[in-house]
Amino acid sequence: MENRRYAVSIINGSRSEGRLEGIEEGIKQGIEEGIKQGIEQGKQQGIEQGKQQEKVNIARTFKQKGIDIETIAEATGLTRTEIEEL
Repeated sequence: MENRRYAVSIINGSRSEGRLEGIEEGIKQGIEEGIKQGIEQGKQQGIEQGKQQEKVNIARTFKQKGIDIETIAEATGLTRTEIEEL
């Protein structure tokens, strides 16, 4: 009887350890996935900001050269207001 209690105790302890290891592994994988997604989102935002800045630079150059605002808006996709504020 005593041996059986000891065996049950060992099994229960092993299960608990296994659960903890599983939880820790799940947390680790979740963190890694979150970091990957954050990096990807950051890259995408950087690309979009760069594209927008390039449009602004082109519009500014066109405006300085005296090109009309409607043409600049058509070429860059910026609004009339955005171009006028440059």
